[in-house]
Amino acid sequence: MWGLTMKSLILNLALSLIFIFQVYSKVIFIERLDNQGSFIEIKNEAFIKKIPIQNQTVQKAIAGYELAQKIAFQQNLRKKNIPEANIRFLSSKRKSKALYIEIDNGNWAYNLMSGINLKIVKNQQITRVNNVPIIKIGRNIPHSNSPLFLGETISHEIGHSVMNALYEGKNLPRSKGGSHTIDSIKSPAFAWIEGFAEYYAATTHGDPDIPRTYRNRSPKELNGSEGYIASVLLDLDRSFNKEDIFSIISEFRPQGPANFLEEYIARYPNRAERVFQIMRKYSGDNWPDSKLIVKYQQSNPKEIDLDGNNSGSRFARNSNRPSKSETLENEIKKTQKQILNIENYLKRLSAFIERVYGFKQNLFKRSQNNRFARGLLNRIEKLLNRVNQRFDKFQKVENSLRQKEKGQIDAFNRLKSFGQVDYIGDSSGRIVRN
Repeated sequence: MWGLTMKSLILNLALSLIFIFQVYSKVIFIERLDNQGSFIEIKNEAFIKKIPIQNQTVQKAIAGYELAQKIAFQQNLRKKNIPEANIRFLSSKRKSKALYIEIDNGNWAYNLMSGINLKIVKNQQITRVNNVPIIKIGRNIPHSNSPLFLGETISHEIGHSVMNALYEGKNLPRSKGGSHTIDSIKSPAFAWIEGFAEYYAATTHGDPDIPRTYRNRSPKELNGSEGYIASVLLDLDRSFNKEDIFSIISEFRPQGPANFLEEYIARYPNRAERVFQIMRKYSGDNWPDSKLIVKYQQSNPKEIDLDGNNSGSRFARNSNRPSKSETLENEIKKTQKQILNIENYLKRLSAFIERVYGFKQNLFKRSQNNRFARGLLNRIEKLLNRVNQRFDKFQKVENSLRQKEKGQIDAFNRLKSFGQVDYIGDSSGRIVRN
């Protein structure tokens, strides 16, 4: 039995390693060098001079791209039935793909999610990169002198790369594309693609147009409204966290807004009431209607079909897998409990040392002419030496745990800045509910 278990673990680990990526995630700015598909890599400073955009905007947006790749990586491992402990370990060691942003002479910005092959020239060396999504930013884009507008634009385009990473470039919603505005009514697939990008830009850069309410649209029209789905996603993000949204997309690869929301409610049935509130809030109470909500509440097992096409029905399922934020929170609490136990132990040990020192002082006064007292004093000094060594040892353990706690809280806060989780650090560095 033990041998079979070990073989299973080794097999799972081997399968896990297949999915580790090759290049650390980063932004690479490029510019076309010739008409044969060659590009030259340019420095961040040179790019920013040509396109006045704040570097912090790009850095925050790229962090979501990294998170998306990590979640897709984890989903791949789960499909291979890799144990969760192995998944967490491999996720902390994994590498991911770079994001390429090209500056050209066009007057618009777009994202080639289908992927292209690149020849990157740097220091007279050529690096070939195959099948990578690329963001194109035109020098002559409207309002190209506005960092605010450009920040929202580039965050939007990176949002498309985030979606592509979550889908791993496979089974993406099919859409013809075309011109659009935040108030357009298009196909559900188009609304899903553009609505997600609008939502992502709102979370990483800010967008004064999101959220917004559409009061006079039918459920079918809302299912094709990018501004509506962006608003709903933003509220879900703020109410819960970004990681859960990304996980649903990576696991189920929804083809439209209703498809995503059905999967979200099915995965998190305890959040259904809040999801319905959010949907109705931005639809002027038009979607979903009260009959659908009552039907969902009364069905057993709970069934949800938001767009009424039956093929989209989803049944509530309870997931035993904790989210990243829940895992981090539990790890921090475990570390903090260990620190607290050591703190209490050191307090008791310190009080004991203080009492023994007091006893030693009194004994020392009597030991001058008392053989028994001198022997006892010698034993007490040895005891104090051992206790002080023990105190120093546990103090080092406490310091090590505090460093560990700091690293965990930093990781939690990075997720919080993205996922809008409802915890913050207090003045002592411990996490507390907001």
